[in-house]
Order: sequence, then C-alpha cells, then structure tokens
Amino acid sequence: MTLKTILRPQNNHLFRPQKMARGAISSLDQYCEGYQNPGSSGKNYTIGLALGVGKTSFNLRHDGSQLLDEIDAFDRAEVHDTYLGQINMITVSSFCGVNGLIWGYDLAPADRLRQPHHLGIRKVGKNGKNIPVYSARPLLEATKKLFGTVKNKRFPLLPGSHVPCAGKHFTEIGPRHIYSAIAIGIPKNRSRAACLIMEDLGWIPLRQNPSSQRAYKRLILENITKSIVQIGKNQNIDYQEIFTDLADIQVEQGKVGCALVAAPYFTLAKKAVPKNNPEILTSIRLSEWERQTSSSFLDNR
Repeated sequence: MTLKTILRPQNNHLFRPQKMARGAISSLDQYCEGYQNPGSSGKNYTIGLALGVGKTSFNLRHDGSQLLDEIDAFDRAEVHDTYLGQINMITVSSFCGVNGLIWGYDLAPADRLRQPHHLGIRKVGKNGKNIPVYSARPLLEATKKLFGTVKNKRFPLLPGSHVPCAGKHFTEIGPRHIYSAIAIGIPKNRSRAACLIMEDLGWIPLRQNPSSQRAYKRLILENITKSIVQIGKNQNIDYQEIFTDLADIQVEQGKVGCALVAAPYFTLAKKAVPKNNPEILTSIRLSEWERQTSSSFLDNR
C-alpha cells in the first residue's frame, strides 16, 4: 500500500450510483413505495422533484370552518401536474444524502438536462466564484414521466402509503397570485455532502404588467438560488450546479388556492427497471427509459 493510498480519504467512493440503484427497488411491480416501507430492498432511495398549484371555489365552508375547501385546493395541487395523489406525506428535511439518487439526474437522466432558464438566470456568485444555474423543468418533467398524471398513471406511489417528502404547501384566499418554487444544489463531492433542496412559497403582487411579473418571478428564483449558496456557506459545502423553477396560479375572488412543493423519497417499482437491471438506469436517457418501460405503465396494461 502506497503512502498516497493511506492518505486518501476513505469515503471518496461512497457515492456509487450503479451499486446504489440496486438498493433502491420497491417490493412491488407497478408501484413506487415511500422510502423504508416494509419490503423495499436495501438502504438506498430515489428522489423526484414536483411542483403543484390548484384552486377551487368555496363550496364546502360554513361560518365555523373553510378547512374542507382548503383540503380540496391542496388535493388539486397534488394532482395538477405530476401525480402525487392518495399518499400520506411525511414532511422531512431537505437533503438528498450520500445514499440517495435523483430521478432524471442520476437515474434516467433527462435528454436535455442542463437547459438555460427562460427567465435569464445563468449564474449565482459565491466569494468570487460563479455557480451555473439551470432550469429545473427537465427534472420536474422526469418525475412526471415516472409517476404519470391523474389521467395517465405510469409507476405511481402506492395509494395510501407513507412517503417522506421534502416539501411545503401554502393556501391563500383570492384574489391572489400564488407560487411554489424549488431549487436543488448539487455538491462537488457527493461522497461527502448531500444535495440540498430549498422550497419557497408565497404570492406575487397583483396588477403587474407582463414585464414586471417576469421580473418578480426572476427575483424569486434569484433569491432561492442565493439561499442554496448561503446554506452551503453555513455548512462549508461547495455546489457545482443549481437547478430551479416555479409554478404559479391566479386565484380569483371567492376562491381558495394552494401552492405545493414536494420532493418524495421513494424506491422504484420493479417494472420501472428495464430488463430487471437497475444499473442500466445510470446509463440510459429518459427517452430510452420511456421506450423500454412504456408497455408496463399502469394505465397501459
């Protein structure tokens, strides 16, 4: 053994996606399961990014409560885009650890993963360094392509299961323009640091012209990317790239709206693994994954 070998940190190779993929498989053929559900194999997990917004009229309130309408708005946000319905969300903190993989990034990477953001955010600074910033839309679409939608389910999370989620939600009575935003920072050394997920929810001032609204959305995303840098500074972690995006909705007078951010921690349905070979997921693009698994989608059977 050489001196170089002795001095090399022993955890340099903890992050090994091919090996980890084998330990992140559900016990079920058609359904993904929340991480650490009974029957799931191994100690690894996958995360997916999702944003949702929804609104409903006040149909169920009375003088003592408007909670039922708020629940309806939340449920609509859960199924607005990516299908996250019928699960028991368990809120956890916002890190994808050394034992975690990102769907659309590590597994079945999106075909155009590093897209410039349409709002023009390109970099965020840190001590004279510039960290590249990309749109999170490819990652959000990747999660949608895995779980499917409310009308076309693919490999959804098991109905009624308990699913840890990094996430938050926000309900507001109209008139309001509400949003949910997400950013994920990828550290330079994933054997020693976790990926960081940041969530933001709130409202955009009303009666803005399109140019002002665009500038305000850009401000929201600039702040959420800066928050990644700030947490990295607190933790002494360097991030090599950041992905970010938001979803928004106008909530009219007499309605209630909900904005949702969710990053579920789960294990992959067996049928979502082409040729029963988890390692292949680290080397094929999302479009090829779709081609190889489409016959097994839940609503295609």
